[in-house]
Amino acid sequence: MHHAWHMPYGYTPAAVSRLAFALATMPGPATPKTSRGAWSYEAARAARAATANAVASLASKFSRDRWTRDRAAIEDLALLAWSFAELPRVLEDEHVGHFRAPCRDALKALSKPIIARAEAFNAGEAYATIASYERCYDDISDLKHFPTRDDETETHTSAFAGRTKDDDDGAARRRAVSISERVVADERKVTRDVVAALAPVALAKSDDLDTDMLSAIADACARFKARLPGENETWTWVVVLEKRERDDAKKKSESESDAAASKAKVDADADAEASWQQYLQRVIPTWKGSPV
Repeated sequence: MHHAWHMPYGYTPAAVSRLAFALATMPGPATPKTSRGAWSYEAARAARAATANAVASLASKFSRDRWTRDRAAIEDLALLAWSFAELPRVLEDEHVGHFRAPCRDALKALSKPIIARAEAFNAGEAYATIASYERCYDDISDLKHFPTRDDETETHTSAFAGRTKDDDDGAARRRAVSISERVVADERKVTRDVVAALAPVALAKSDDLDTDMLSAIADACARFKARLPGENETWTWVVVLEKRERDDAKKKSESESDAAASKAKVDADADAEASWQQYLQRVIPTWKGSPV
């Protein structure tokens, strides 16, 4: 039996997705022109980051609640994935580090309803969601300093502070780096699972995507070694190549049609001019070889 309460304060997935989208797209606070506005400026930046963390936490909560996530609209799932991939790029540098871990947790939790309901995604939503997870993975794998969460940071520093007398700096660093590698490996697995679930959906509805989008999906399948159910890696490229051939044939046909229409217009104009000249010669009398 389902309980009546599932989300704090009655938040719905739609409300959470719109909050995340607003945070990802709204312009940041304007730089103050005087020292008087400096405090409110810093407060606004901090508030924006805190709100982003709260939204990420809410998304994680509803993604773990089966009753709620089963009733989330597909467009809300896709919008949340896009927003959490975009938010680290728009938050201020000093706040991004504190946001990456909640964002990563939210995307990991979101992957469960996304994978479970992959068949309900349309081609555009599937493409956008794959791109969002791939972008998040790129952001994580490009970081030089790990980890980004408080509990991970404690583990990270303890690799140096808590080492034994037999440890050297190299051994301590290797333990710290292994934390980074685990974070990247975990994010890669999540991304691979999402790509494997959504790629067949997007490719099956390839008529709604252009060639570049299909190529990006095929690249993601190859990059993350996504195992597509019942198919192999070659199938994705066959779909892309067939789509490209159809697009090229369509463009060629349209170009030939335009050229034929243009030639027909030129010929029609030439025929009209010739007919006009014949008319003039027939109906206008001449006097001593000169027109009257």
